Amino acid sequence: MSTQHPGDPHPEASASPLPAQMGWYIVPGSTEARWWDGRNWTAYRIRPTGPKPDWFATEPPLIGFALGPLFMLLGVLQFTLRSSAFDSFTSTGRFSGTLFVLLGGFWLIMATAMALVRAKPRPAAVQLLSPMVEPLPGRVEGPGAGWIALSPRVSRWWSGARWAEYVFENKKVRPTYGGRRSYRRSQLLSLVLLGIGALSTIIAVFVLPGTVGHTARWFGIYLTGFGVTLLVLSGLILLILYARRHSFLLPKTAPQVFLPVEPGSGLPR
Repeated sequence: MSTQHPGDPHPEASASPLPAQMGWYIVPGSTEARWWDGRNWTAYRIRPTGPKPDWFATEPPLIGFALGPLFMLLGVLQFTLRSSAFDSFTSTGRFSGTLFVLLGGFWLIMATAMALVRAKPRPAAVQLLSPMVEPLPGRVEGPGAGWIALSPRVSRWWSGARWAEYVFENKKVRPTYGGRRSYRRSQLLSLVLLGIGALSTIIAVFVLPGTVGHTARWFGIYLTGFGVTLLVLSGLILLILYARRHSFLLPKTAPQVFLPVEPGSGLPR
């Protein structure tokens, strides 16, 4: 872990409360407590068992609104394959086409749900303080408190005694509750995709060439493309997960250096 810091520790500068523009607030008109990042409501809310992200945690919603139509278009295109060369595996194309359309619909549902959360009224001035969300950014529990740069884009708050479930990323502070579970689930998904892609490619390359017939040939081409696509997709997911691991996982050791904060802000300089 490394940081860029020009001077000595200033833990007293971190002792001030969070600025009004970010924190946990009650959503006006409800009993729901959510994290306000200074501009928008986020997918993180406090439940009886503790802070957790919603199942539709897609930020910004624009990602879902972009991927949803893309997946649905890919699915519709597979329904339209009606040339004589592809007639032999029309049922396979229908299955994969249906799958892509369902995935596109799922992305659109998540994006819409997140957009509705963001559309809720701005929070009141009074923050919600709870032991379940401590230590908050800016909370000092020991010497050397501050933002620790874990990567060029991600810093995590160190209270002086423990790591906080908050990171500073893309010029915003956000919680990371449930990050380990999301990380493990994403890893499992990518490994499943990797296995399916590898199996499909092996069957297409080593098994189907030994068969004869028009159907087997075109099905082999289709299965090869399907397998290679899954291999590439799973590889990309694994690379992205590794690059963003600091946004999900708490470090296992205490930091050796720190990054001073702006007085009264709890944000890195």
